[in-house]
Order: sequence, then structure tokens, then C-alpha cells
Amino acid sequence: PAITATATPSPAQTMLTALNAAILKLSGAVNTSVSFNGQSYSKGDLSKLNEQQRTEYYMRLCSSIGLNPMTQPFQYLTLNGRLVLYARRDCADQLRKINGISIQIVSQDKSDGLLSIHVKATDRDGRADEDLGVVSFPDTLKGDAAANAILKAVTKAKRRVTLSLSGLGFLDETEVADIPEQRFVAAVRLA
Repeated sequence: PAITATATPSPAQTMLTALNAAILKLSGAVNTSVSFNGQSYSKGDLSKLNEQQRTEYYMRLCSSIGLNPMTQPFQYLTLNGRLVLYARRDCADQLRKINGISIQIVSQDKSDGLLSIHVKATDRDGRADEDLGVVSFPDTLKGDAAANAILKAVTKAKRRVTLSLSGLGFLDETEVADIPEQRFVAAVRLA
């Protein structure tokens, strides 16, 4: 006979479950002061929410995954005609602390005008994930510009792996900077 073990969910799984529950609750909100358009969210477009609803959505999202909204871990962004949230540095920093995520640089490679940083992250439960941060790095790049490109690649890799290991599929701010046709939207008013 097969032996079955009941595994305790990791903090990242618990957080993802809470996030999904919050989204489901918001998309079908009944008897709440703020109702959210489920179709709008299912398409990844939050533009149909008014300012008050965006603030409420933002606050609930932060609460559901344990982030401090006062540090503005997310920013609204119009991207390809859709209003979406992207994760800022504060988001990844807080997620690393909440989930006990440590990161190691596995390798780096400079070829074909690109710098690639490969990182591995492990959370406190031993779950691991790996990701890359890649930036343009032409041979003509020197001095401070080269140093900044290296830091950008490391930062991009760390944030990508943090968001992935935490079960969040948000763009991070290092990715947003490389996307044409983007427009930032006014910050959420918290008070």
C-alpha cells in the first residue's frame, strides 16, 4: 500500500493561497463598500477600477501577502493599454525577509553584448528556484556605466527569483524599465 504524507504548506504557498483568495473575494465582492470588476482583473487590466477601488485593491493585496503598503511595494503602470501593478524594490526586499529567502550568485556570463547573472534562491523551508538577470553590456561600456549595468543585472536576477519563489507573477521594476510604450500612473493615496 502507498504511504501518503500530508505536507505543511510553505510560507510562499500560504501567501499564494491568501493572494488567490483575496483576488477571488475582490472579483466577486458582495456586501462590501468596494466592488471589483472580475472581468477586468481576469484580463490583467485594472483600469476599470476608480481611484478608491485601486487604493482598496492595493491595500488588500499588500495585506494578503504581508507587505507594508506604506513603503509602496507596488506601482501602477499603463502597459500596452492595460493598467497593471509591478513590483518595486521594496516588494522584493520585504518578500525575502517574510519568506526567509537567501540568494547566491551561481554564475555570470558576458557574451554577444549581454551580461547574464544566474542566481539561486532558497527559502527557509528549503524550496529553491533559479533565475537570470540579463542586461545589455557592449564592449564599449566602461567605468560607472559598466558598474551600473552589472548591478542592474544582479538586481534583476535577485528580484525575478524572489518573486518567482514567492509565487508572485508580477513584473519587477528592472523589467519595466526595458519595456517600450509604458506610462506610470499616480501613486496610490494611502491616507
